[in-house]
Amino acid sequence: MTSHYQNPYLPHTLRADAPPPPVQRAPRVAVDTEGLPIGTAAQVLEWVGDDPARAQACLTKEQRDTRPRVSLVANLKAVLKRHEIVPEPPVQLAPQIDVIPAERAEGEPVEEPVNHLEVIRERLRVEAQ
Repeated sequence: MTSHYQNPYLPHTLRADAPPPPVQRAPRVAVDTEGLPIGTAAQVLEWVGDDPARAQACLTKEQRDTRPRVSLVANLKAVLKRHEIVPEPPVQLAPQIDVIPAERAEGEPVEEPVNHLEVIRERLRVEAQ
């Protein structure tokens, strides 16, 4: 006879003779300087799990890449959609525009930039006359 009463209606995890639950550990993956995983799409998704904050961080990083992995992006968006979170749009960098100063340091005016399309149109107009 046992010295303690075991209720048969309790789940086996709450019984006195139940083994301890397994320890949940985060998957081991290499991380970059931002603390985000580096690896295959499967490793990234394993690291993300069902955490929308991790999914958004990885999605932003993946979209900044020159060649984002389409399947990874879709899976990360699916995690956000399950939590009804709209993914942030990717950051679009503005194209580099050369700024031409109106005058040089010596005070000489700088030539206006040439619009080659307008030059060609003007030549065609002159030739057509």
